[in-house]
Amino acid sequence: MKRTVEFVDAAKQKVVLEISCEDREKGNHVVRDWETLEPVTDGGTFSIRGDVAGHCGQCDTQIVPTPTQKKIIDFWNTYHLNSMRAGTRKQMEALEKIEGKLDTQKKCGTERWDIQKRYLRFIGLLNDRGYEFGTDWLFRPYPKEELDKIIADIEAEEQSRRMALYELTELEVDEDDDESRILEYIQENLGTTGDEACVYLALARHCKLEVAEILDIEEDEYQEHCYKVQGNDYYAGTEEELEELAMSRLTDDKSMWIEAIKAGTTTDSLDDWAQYVLDTDGWANILNGWDGTSEEYDFITRGYLDTTICVCRT
Repeated sequence: MKRTVEFVDAAKQKVVLEISCEDREKGNHVVRDWETLEPVTDGGTFSIRGDVAGHCGQCDTQIVPTPTQKKIIDFWNTYHLNSMRAGTRKQMEALEKIEGKLDTQKKCGTERWDIQKRYLRFIGLLNDRGYEFGTDWLFRPYPKEELDKIIADIEAEEQSRRMALYELTELEVDEDDDESRILEYIQENLGTTGDEACVYLALARHCKLEVAEILDIEEDEYQEHCYKVQGNDYYAGTEEELEELAMSRLTDDKSMWIEAIKAGTTTDSLDDWAQYVLDTDGWANILNGWDGTSEEYDFITRGYLDTTICVCRT
């Protein structure tokens, strides 16, 4: 079973957690419990990967949690990859005493492993009841009911947060009937023109914001058509604007063109080569280093289709 949990942390960063809870695969290999060292006959595996502020994977240190959200961070740190414990409970709890020092000294990989084994040998725990640290993967069961409760509390807190924001404006981003009112709200509060307001509303739709959260969108003063929304960077503008931006990226940095010439894949001039790449790959693949995708948002501001705004990650 896979679950997605989304929330905004105390630093107003959008956090997306992909939680995987799967039945443990049963094979010929005998898996033992990390505490009893007895064979495990049931229990599931647990893992989390996150996405926050341009970081993904094991990015829990990038999250600034509320007290409620901290519970999932603690659970993550305690049970992630619960079927891959290198030591018994006694061994792992003993290592907790030196983990902080290893983190401070930035010890990792083989060096960290050697220090852990030397420490366990020094305190007489390298071998615990016949199990030598690091010779197998042991299984630590996780409390599913506790996880369900934590997720439910986070979702309730997030719902309350969004409701409080909605009550500030009583406008819904995805309600077409309120589009003109939202655009007026943006113009009045951000001092934007009509077309600029459409960019902010497109970003709000793309990121599923409440209307009041639009005021927190930050325009990058150094990078054209770039905006920061809840910790993540996005490009937003008309297709023509983003195509021009993509072309500038290809021509300003000549390294890819030079490499193409060296490899014999082109004899074109820089401008012709850049136009070919743009026509072949599309502007989103050039600008979006995240996943190469983009979305379009249409706006009817004068009784007819007035403009289309494109949005993608940077």
